[in-house]
Amino acid sequence: MSTFYWALKLIYQDNQLLIVLSKNASHDYLTGLLNQRMYEADFHRQLKIARQQATPLSLVAFDIDYFKEINDHHGHVAGNQVLVEVSTALKRVSQGYQSDSRLYRVGGEEFNLVLPNNDRKSAEQLALKCCETIANSVIQYKGVRISVTLSAGVSDLTQSDKQVVDLYLRADHNLYLSKQRGRNRVTVDGKTIVANKR
Repeated sequence: MSTFYWALKLIYQDNQLLIVLSKNASHDYLTGLLNQRMYEADFHRQLKIARQQATPLSLVAFDIDYFKEINDHHGHVAGNQVLVEVSTALKRVSQGYQSDSRLYRVGGEEFNLVLPNNDRKSAEQLALKCCETIANSVIQYKGVRISVTLSAGVSDLTQSDKQVVDLYLRADHNLYLSKQRGRNRVTVDGKTIVANKR
């Protein structure tokens, strides 16, 4: 083989390594979703765009209900499978609803969905659809059915919001209310809706 061939092969391998490293820096290793670092950068950018173009922007914060109990009862491998299946379903539902939605894994069992060009009502409808999809899904691990539900909190951009943390704090507070009021719920501005489970 020629020196030229080996040089090309090394360049190709280096490029492949750079692609892998770049993906690892921006994506969650388990679910393949965008990670916390990307969430912060993207959300800041989306806020700036929404302000400049006077378009709506919404945030949905999701949390898997009783996830600690799933890990304690079924083990961490089962918990990981739940995370993967929930993230896959959330991505499918959110992208089917709006192609420019961005889903992030921002913590252990926490996911944030950024919705450019979506007002509070459409974000609430999508959050409810996501919660109902998960509540009506069957997650199997080693022949055992694991029931999973989500709680969600929704916020949207207001005139008084100065930075992304303002939207996040409202979404997080609404998520807390969903948990406090019984889980498997979506809360927007303190108003809670129960997700239907067949």
